[in-house]
Amino acid sequence: MFILGAVTHGCLWLLGGTKAGHGIKQTIRAEGYMLGVFGILQFPWYFLDVVPVLGVLFRFANFAIILVAAIYMGIAVANLHRTDSWRGICAVSMTWFVLFSSGLVAAMALPALLASSSF
Repeated sequence: MFILGAVTHGCLWLLGGTKAGHGIKQTIRAEGYMLGVFGILQFPWYFLDVVPVLGVLFRFANFAIILVAAIYMGIAVANLHRTDSWRGICAVSMTWFVLFSSGLVAAMALPALLASSSF
């Protein structure tokens, strides 16, 4: 929650959406509410994912819940910081891109680091 909130706040700052003077606490609070509410909504879908034929449909439903949660988070952040809704939604999208890119770079760098170390 804290990492996602900090990265989302940084992305919102890059888009110029933090003009109202509200701090990072508001962004982390919105992230916590979003993770709590949509985590409860997603919980049953994880168990229904193991159904042999219908599991694929439940995966799509889970993905739809994730997209709705991202839009909800973007609108919530925009309302808390008193900025445009598109800035909040773009900040959340940028957060996913930043975290995915950093994870990809770490996954590609790990084998090189392990190969260069001597035991």
